[in-house]
Amino acid sequence: MKMSYHASIVLLTPETQAEIAWVQEHVAFEPWQVQGTAIAMDRRYAWDILEAWAEEHGPAPPSS
Repeated sequence: MKMSYHASIVLLTPETQAEIAWVQEHVAFEPWQVQGTAIAMDRRYAWDILEAWAEEHGPAPPSS
């Protein structure tokens, strides 16, 4: 998953089909949070989501 920082807001972008499916199943978000293929959220929540992903799937490779 890719994270991009915008002050106190993070855009979390699932990049693979597995990541998209996992986010849809495990992450609650409102329609207004969706920005294209990304989900906008407070940066504190993004780290929790990435940690939960890593617990199930291992650490994500670095984004280019």
